[in-house]
Amino acid sequence: MNRTSPVKLDDCGLVKAAEILGDKWVLMILREVFYGVVRFDDIRNEIAIPRAILADRLKKLVEFQILRKRAYQEPGSRKRFAYQLDVAGMELVKVMLATMEWGDRFLRNQPSKAVFFDQHTGEPAEIKLVNQAGAELSLADLQVKLN
Repeated sequence: MNRTSPVKLDDCGLVKAAEILGDKWVLMILREVFYGVVRFDDIRNEIAIPRAILADRLKKLVEFQILRKRAYQEPGSRKRFAYQLDVAGMELVKVMLATMEWGDRFLRNQPSKAVFFDQHTGEPAEIKLVNQAGAELSLADLQVKLN
């Protein structure tokens, strides 16, 4: 049986996202910024990334509005930049948390070292697939409908 995907590659958000996020350095940079490591040299030292590659990836992440630059200056030093999650980056955190959860469960076979909590209730937070009413869904509950 010959099957085709219901969504062409050019129309697929997953394909477009993979063009940006499919590089291991990009995910590692985003991980560091998510955890609060936001200065160029600190990111470089933390993940042992070559300077030119880090500069290139940060430039792309800023262009796609995943990160934004914030200027800072230490006394007696030149102006430098720190990086923060921009709107698209904040939305991407859900994907990163789900990917981290998947990696811990299926690749590390261990609970995550980082556990996230609701800061208001103290309840553990987890990534779930839910409908608009908040009911949890399984993959078997999903159906593709094309616009």
